Amino acid sequence: MRNVHCVLSAAGHMQLKPILNFCKTFLVGEISVYNCVDIIHIAEKYTLPGVEDKAYNFIAEHLNELVKTEELQKLTINNMSLLLDSYSLKNVSELELFEAARQWLLYKTERYQHVRTLMEKIHFPLIPPRDLLRYVNFVEFMRVECNYLLLEASNYHMLPHSQPHPSVC
Repeated sequence: MRNVHCVLSAAGHMQLKPILNFCKTFLVGEISVYNCVDIIHIAEKYTLPGVEDKAYNFIAEHLNELVKTEELQKLTINNMSLLLDSYSLKNVSELELFEAARQWLLYKTERYQHVRTLMEKIHFPLIPPRDLLRYVNFVEFMRVECNYLLLEASNYHMLPHSQPHPSVC
């Protein structure tokens, strides 16, 4: 992993496709909870969309583990937005997505400017009312910047007749 930048740079400059393909295969094989974000950044830098997709898919399957590491904090706002927009997230509740976004936002004060952008990607009506009260409602930026999202979720839960119902065949 320490040399992959140099090898990719040289192989790209010299247009050595077998070396580029080797690097792609190597990066995909090395993806773990502890380097998946680094691999995304390498894939972005050297325009390796297949590697980037594999790394995002890995994160989608292992988000619960990623949140327990410092890797989450290495994500850029664009990475975080793509992740929250992903339909390939597996075994992750909206509350867990909220918690991941909250951790990311609170890590650095300059990230606060992205509160609305990220919170609008969370489907708060899908969070049970008890969890909304217990884990979301007390978060200051939710009360200050995103109160309308809490109101939307509350209305959803208070007005069950307004909720969409699957059509009966």
